[in-house]
Amino acid sequence: MSGISAKGLDVGRKSPLLTIAIMLAVIFMAAACSSGTTVSSGVADAKQPAGDTMLALQAVSAPGETLKQLGASSPAHSIPLEGTLADMLGNPGSAVYRNSAAGWSVPTDISVATVYRNRGNRPIWVSSDGRFTPRGALLIDRLTDARVDALDPAAYRTETIRKAMAQGDAVGLSAAELMLSEALVRYSADLWDRKNKDISLLARAASTENFGAFLKDIAPADLTYGRLRDALGKYNAIVMVGGWETIPGGGTLRSGASDSRVPALRRRLAFSGDLPEDGDTEITYFDGELEKAVKRFQARHGLTPDGAVGPKSLTVLNVPAEVRAEQLAANLRLQRKPESRFGDRAIVVNVAAYEMVVYDGGKEILRSRTIIGKPGRETPRLVSELKWLEINPTWTPPSRIAIEEIMPKLRRDGPEYLEKRGFRLFDAQSREIDAETLDLASIKGRRLPFTLRQDPGPRNPLGNVKFNFPNNEAIYLHDTSTPRLFNRANRAISHGCVRVEAAAELARLLLQAEGWTPADYEKIVKAGKTYRVKLHNPMPLHIITRTAWVDENNGVQFRNDPYVKSNKLQVASN
Repeated sequence: MSGISAKGLDVGRKSPLLTIAIMLAVIFMAAACSSGTTVSSGVADAKQPAGDTMLALQAVSAPGETLKQLGASSPAHSIPLEGTLADMLGNPGSAVYRNSAAGWSVPTDISVATVYRNRGNRPIWVSSDGRFTPRGALLIDRLTDARVDALDPAAYRTETIRKAMAQGDAVGLSAAELMLSEALVRYSADLWDRKNKDISLLARAASTENFGAFLKDIAPADLTYGRLRDALGKYNAIVMVGGWETIPGGGTLRSGASDSRVPALRRRLAFSGDLPEDGDTEITYFDGELEKAVKRFQARHGLTPDGAVGPKSLTVLNVPAEVRAEQLAANLRLQRKPESRFGDRAIVVNVAAYEMVVYDGGKEILRSRTIIGKPGRETPRLVSELKWLEINPTWTPPSRIAIEEIMPKLRRDGPEYLEKRGFRLFDAQSREIDAETLDLASIKGRRLPFTLRQDPGPRNPLGNVKFNFPNNEAIYLHDTSTPRLFNRANRAISHGCVRVEAAAELARLLLQAEGWTPADYEKIVKAGKTYRVKLHNPMPLHIITRTAWVDENNGVQFRNDPYVKSNKLQVASN
């Protein structure tokens, strides 16, 4: 694309976000219909405020257009539906209640029958004059727009429901009624990634006074989900106008240079909000403002923020908007899963971000860079509880590390290797073995006749503190003796455990709840002896993979999954 266009309409290079603003305005007006208030359809229903939604509908509707046009043309007279609904619910799957030509059939799941029987089989969503009720109009609109929650509208048969409505008789209208009830129950389950459907939801939907607020409340309300949902809407709007253009290849672009590709870079960064949208995108000079924008973009994508557009940054800049939208959708779906509900208090390690965040009272209280397992020795994703910690921990290398990494050095350098690094040897009865007595030539295979243990100290890779939690992978969180490694962009380099840059701060936070002061912790560290502390209030721990999220400054962050290579959402950036 040389410019930005939608259906042939040139937007203009100096205002690259104009069309997106228009698209978002339409999306937000639709959202107002689906999550706020209702309009009158001439049928008595629960009390609903109507002003904002009526204005939104008038803005997108032709004069005289009403909610009737969302469904069927109004019949010449009202059609009582109670009898037909009762018969449909009593005869699920009957051939009488399907229309193969129109492509609809009545749901055979009659678990909603009790709800309708308790209300005398009066319809909830469809009126007897062939229109949607106000809450029916809100529901069909919300289901049609299910993509804002990374759900497929086809799963809720929205077009099929409209066809049944268009049939206009008692059978068609009653079929639409039951399909909408089925759709609401399924939609609610999908929003929470639940297999079981909550039929009681239907009775609450029928009786609530503010159905717009009800619809809003059935979706996850956590801040992370809401931010992701909003970001998905914005990126979908970018996709709808054709996405952003590809920046041509060439040498590295950096501050102080003039290049014909700079305008394309400016437009690309304006699209994603890294560069102010009101600037002149035709300037070919790479100025300081553009350098800051490039740094913002690089930081959002896990790149080294040097402000220069080299091969890696160019690759990431040219990832299509539809790929980023799909990445946001995938992570929004993950956020609905039960293991993503962290609650108000938790330690969350995101392996894709190489980062740990601690929450207390629903607020972030600590953020730290981490080092995770390298491919082949991956840090597992899990949910557990951090139950105890060790100050000045000893380190017992797993047998794989002992055999593959330590034994070759021991054979090469002799017992001096163990002495210099503070390793000691113990037999099966935990008795210490003199390394000088070892017959190294006789030790073969994958089993060692001793256990290696490294004492606390500056060479111990666990550093000053280790955090333990139940798991089947023998992994833990810990400090490190090589903090310089946290400066690397790609930090998937450990044997599986998670190294935490702010390990001391994490230890102080956890111990504070146990009545410790920071001075108490420092005193034990300086003593150099191993000290174990059991936490009376264990901290929930979640190790997850999230490749897209929205930070506290509303910056949309994207990362690769460090353990996935052949995936269209992966970018060759590190």
